Parts: sequence; C-alpha cells; structure tokens
Amino acid sequence: KTHPMGDVQIGNALMHRVLVSYNLPEDFPELARKSGNPFYHRFGAGWRYVNDQAFNHWLAVQDRAELVVGNTLPSVAAADIRLLVISPAAGCRLRVADSSGNIVATSDIGSQGLSEIKLPAQLLRPGETIYRLSVASSSAGAPAAALLYSIDAVPAGATRN
Repeated sequence: KTHPMGDVQIGNALMHRVLVSYNLPEDFPELARKSGNPFYHRFGAGWRYVNDQAFNHWLAVQDRAELVVGNTLPSVAAADIRLLVISPAAGCRLRVADSSGNIVATSDIGSQGLSEIKLPAQLLRPGETIYRLSVASSSAGAPAAALLYSIDAVPAGATRN
C-alpha cells in the first residue's frame, strides 16, 4: 500500500511527492508465500524505534515486547527462529517466552557485538504464534534495552542464507 497518491501543493511551493509504503498484518501470509518461505514474522506491541549516536536505526525492546511468527502451512511445522541483538549500554538479559508462557530462551546480551539467540525447532500451528520478549538490566539502576539487528524463521534444519 502506498500513500499519498499524487503531488501535494502547500501554499505556493510545490512539494516533492513523499511515498509511504507499508504492509497490514493480513498481508504477511501472502508475502511469505510469494517469497517461498512458509514462515513470516511481524512486530507486536511494545517495540520502540531507536536511532543511535551513529545514526543506525533499530527496533528495541525496552521492557517487554511481542514478536508474532506466522506459519502459512495447513499443519503444524517446525521452524528455527534466530534473533541477532545487541545491548546499547551495560548489557542486559533477554528472555523469550512462547504463547504458553514457557521460557524458550534466555541470553545475556553484551554491548560489544551482536548476540545470536536461537529458538530451534519451534512447533508452529497454522496461523500466528506470539512470543513475548522481556529485558532486564545487567547493572543495578542502568536502563535495560535490547536492539534488534535481524530476525529470521526458516524450516527446522534448513540452511540460512
């Protein structure tokens, strides 16, 4: 979807057309099918946009956030889910819970390089599964945050690009 359509004139100045493209939650299954991957992800409640001092753009978990992983197949399928994250300050502990509340990963995240969090062989029902992420500071009084570099979900055992 793209908005606005056409040029916009404000006062006497002709503005350049600014296009904003976006996908709705119901678009994700079809986009995944077209890409050949039976799984997709989107971001639920709690994510924040962060622009760091080096002008890098991140999605951040500062307390709690939801990650939605979808399965476009007609039956339960196993997916390997991987997140690459970093902490902007003194480090943090990131926990990932499945939709039943079971902790499926806990990792200490540092600030000196990307940390890989693996959720191997997650059994995903057809439709969407919500994972809940929570962050706690590694240092007393320090703010807690985990910055997301990337996420992917592939069939269990598949090779990643």
